[in-house]
Amino acid sequence: MVTPRTLVTGLGGAIGSRIDELRNRLLFVEFSGKVSSFDLTPKGASVLASSADTTWKGTFIIDFETGTQGGTGSAGDVWWEQETSVVRRMTPRNSAQLAYLGHISSTTLTYAQLASLSYSSDSIEGSNNSSNLLTAGAVFAVRTNQGNYAKVEVIEYGYNIRVKWTTYKLNNPYKVLGTGYQQPEDIALTADGLHAYVTERTGNLLKVKLTAASRASATVISSGMTAPHQIWLDEDQGVAYTVEYAPAGRLLRIDLNSGTQTVVAAGLTNAIGLVLTNNRQQAYITEQAPAGGRLVRINLAGGVRETVKTGLVNPFFLTWTDAGESGLLITERDPANRISRLALAGSNPDLRLLATVAARPSSVAIANPYQLIACSDSVLSELQLDESVYSPVGPIFLGVGHVPVDRITADGYADTTSDAGYFFQVKDAPFGGTLPLMINHPRAYADNGRYYRIEVDGVLQAQAFTDYQWNTT
Repeated sequence: MVTPRTLVTGLGGAIGSRIDELRNRLLFVEFSGKVSSFDLTPKGASVLASSADTTWKGTFIIDFETGTQGGTGSAGDVWWEQETSVVRRMTPRNSAQLAYLGHISSTTLTYAQLASLSYSSDSIEGSNNSSNLLTAGAVFAVRTNQGNYAKVEVIEYGYNIRVKWTTYKLNNPYKVLGTGYQQPEDIALTADGLHAYVTERTGNLLKVKLTAASRASATVISSGMTAPHQIWLDEDQGVAYTVEYAPAGRLLRIDLNSGTQTVVAAGLTNAIGLVLTNNRQQAYITEQAPAGGRLVRINLAGGVRETVKTGLVNPFFLTWTDAGESGLLITERDPANRISRLALAGSNPDLRLLATVAARPSSVAIANPYQLIACSDSVLSELQLDESVYSPVGPIFLGVGHVPVDRITADGYADTTSDAGYFFQVKDAPFGGTLPLMINHPRAYADNGRYYRIEVDGVLQAQAFTDYQWNTT
């Protein structure tokens, strides 16, 4: 089971959320009336502490915010642990985490790259033998127990190890984009990333431009519903689906141009979560029924309903685990307060607990195959998974970038807005100068693939990796 890491606290009821892939941020609503965002790629940082050349004493702990060293009982981030005269390791302390990067240039390693790494609570091997990873020139990153980031380079290995480091405090990634909403429940992002649809518990579906995202600037698309909750947006067909939280709730299809509501299914019991299959043939819905929470599946053409899973505890919103629709992420509220993965294969789908999170979770979004962001009542938290959330039955290729090299800013972000005719309009998107290829390695492995190569127009591409791997092993 994964231990969550808190990203933001003091929120006003974080509920529905979506990943804005073009800008690498989480969009979410707060029940107190806000549309908010959390940047997954930082846009700025300040240097907290740096040291060009420091001797780190054996058995001592360094606090990377202050640069001070202390004994094994002290507060701090990383312990240069000496088990014996040979067995040594770098061990994270007090909720700090590490990421080993190997022999790379620490000079060009930016704060944004540090923030995008996959960190763990595992120690880094530093024994005085052939297994040592902390030889001169080795680099590792630290996510401190205060949520800041440090890059550390080994200068000279020994019982007292010489290192140099820089610690960055990132600019606040949490922003309120708009206010004035009437108990918002969910948010769905348009394909161009410029607009969003929001459901309000008071009965409305709204459309809002994200650059002017307050309620006063929003357009009411449809109204008169009973506590509409999760949205499933189908822009290709010009419609949105939602469910009502009511003793006799409905699954509704809403025309995004006219606002006309069509009842797809009735008789739902306190429906909350909703996803549709890509072929638009079936809907999966969570219900908070008096006899217990459950997940149901409804055939949209004939209205045939079947129960998929019972025994859920106040289930809330749903998220597909992958494009192959092999599983669902399910949030369950108090007293369970957990996020689980439901594999849909078989007659009795397997529900596996991923994490227990802060009170009253509502939704979970997939930032990348190993990183989930959970919205709980007052907290955003991050879940770093040990294995990919993508299923082996999903597609092999998950995405390819579309950003020309001459549309990369000096800060390393993609900006194609200067060319109004270009089909892929993005601004401040976290792309580099190469095309990011998203590959479903679990699916490839399940298909007995053990190696892969990339060809462009039949020509083998054999360049070295220019990005960090999620798992360095």
